[in-house]
This record gives sequence, C-alpha cells and structure tokens, in this order.
Amino acid sequence: AAQAARRAAAPVLAGIPSGWRNNPSQPQRVSFDGEHGAVEVAYRFHRGGVDLAVDGAPVDGLRLRECRPDVVDLETGGVRRRFEVHRVGAEHFVDSPLGPVALRERPRFPETAGAVERGSLTSPLPGVVRRVTVAVGERVAAGAVLVVVEAMKTEHRVATSHPGVVRELLVAEGQQVDAGMPLAVVDADGQAQDDANPAPERRE
Repeated sequence: AAQAARRAAAPVLAGIPSGWRNNPSQPQRVSFDGEHGAVEVAYRFHRGGVDLAVDGAPVDGLRLRECRPDVVDLETGGVRRRFEVHRVGAEHFVDSPLGPVALRERPRFPETAGAVERGSLTSPLPGVVRRVTVAVGERVAAGAVLVVVEAMKTEHRVATSHPGVVRELLVAEGQQVDAGMPLAVVDADGQAQDDANPAPERRE
C-alpha cells in the first residue's frame, strides 16, 4: 500500500511499480514498528509478479491480485485476504480478517548528518560495500580510500579528507548500506589527544 501511494504521487511513470527493474536487482526494503516490535518487509516486482519476505522469511505461494494506497488484495497458500489500509503520516492502520494492526513506518532515508561522530566517513548513496582497504589502527594520508561502495554497477571510493589514524571500521565487505550511513571513523592528527585533554573551561 505504501509503494502504491508513492507511485500514485510520482510525477512521471506512475504506472510502473516502485522497485521494478528490467534486470534482477536487490529487493526494496521498508521497516515498521508494531505492537510486537520491528518488522522488515522486502519486496521485488518482476514480470511474473512479486517476491515478498517478512523478517527475512520468504512468503511462498504469493499472488498479488490488487494493490492500491488503501487496499491490498493478496493470496498466500491458497487463501485470499483483503487488507484495508488507512494512513496518517507514518502510521498505517490495517484492517483484515486477521484483525486490526497498527504499524509505524520507519524513515527509508533517515537524516544522519547531525548525528554522526566527528571524523566519520559516510556512504554517499545506497549500495553494497565491495572493499575495505584499511585496518583499525592504520595511519592514513589525506585522500586515502578507505571503503569502496558499489551502486548501479559503479564503484564509489570513500576517501578521508585529512591524515590520521583509523579508529573504527563500521562495515564489512558484502554489507548493504544506506546513504549517509557511517562507514569508518578517522581521528585526525592531534584530534585524539584533544579529545582526551579538552581545553579547560574559561571563567570570567
């Protein structure tokens, strides 16, 4: 229902389902907070229909009969059910023969710029970590490439803008990352000492 609403609001090509590709690709993912905790849904449209997984478990025998911003009609395991969806902001209120459910959609692209630690290198876009070229404790020069992220068959090299020492590596090769996600932390020369010995408080 959420993807149908996004497509309905799209200024171009609204008839194409979100996440549809000519070639197989990674599934689209969205997470919700519900009464019993977090739920992750992964879906991928293709010529034969749609693949769906909930919390990593594939939903077999799925047939999507209808999908609108307010209604989802699908069949699983030979049982057909109709889900009515009412959305208020990030809240989704779902009614079906299984009973009512309230789900809060987590931001797909959370704002992380103000929350990252000083010296952090972040991913410029969603993708997959292909290479990590340094180790924790290694000294690096300004411009050194620390992580290579691949997206749309293009490699993006994430380099440090300052010389220093790699304090943390927050990702591993093969890991999927979102735009703005911290990848590594580099302490600039003199930064670690400054953090350990902050300037004394000035009193008037």
